[in-house]
Amino acid sequence: MKKILMTLAAVAMAATMNAQGYIGGTMGIGSMKVGDADAETTYKFLPEVGYNINSDWAVGVSFGWTKGDLKVLKNEIDAYNLRTTQVNPYVRYTFVHSKYFNVFSDLGVAHAHVNGGGDAYGVGITPGLALNLSEKFSFVTKFAYLGWQHAKANGVKSDFFGVDIDATNVQFGLYYNF
Repeated sequence: MKKILMTLAAVAMAATMNAQGYIGGTMGIGSMKVGDADAETTYKFLPEVGYNINSDWAVGVSFGWTKGDLKVLKNEIDAYNLRTTQVNPYVRYTFVHSKYFNVFSDLGVAHAHVNGGGDAYGVGITPGLALNLSEKFSFVTKFAYLGWQHAKANGVKSDFFGVDIDATNVQFGLYYNF
């Protein structure tokens, strides 16, 4: 048993010694109008930290705050006034590498706590594009969502499965690579 644990520890140390970290995050803001109601502003603020295991694979976690981001509760309750705190660990695969940009996709698991009572969970894929401004800085955009979400807030349960592409699902951010 000791040999197995020592081998696993050595593999983990070797993987992290070659890893390149990044810190940053994304923000998103949008306006949405449903029916005759006034337009509501939605926003996301999601700081992020991660490690590039190699040139193709990375692991990370984003965490932060959103307002009006639970697509699964649209038209069921006043979803646009929901405020959530969330944690989203992910695995990132970069499938296009260039000197100037990278194209990637995050496979993530999400948990959001709805302020005032309730929770949401999800599993999905989020595509993204990183513009390499320099060796240390990247401008990042994430857009769309393909996956499943389940939410329960204010006594209402809801499920979503599919593709979500709209102006409230686009995020922009900056990464510092170290």
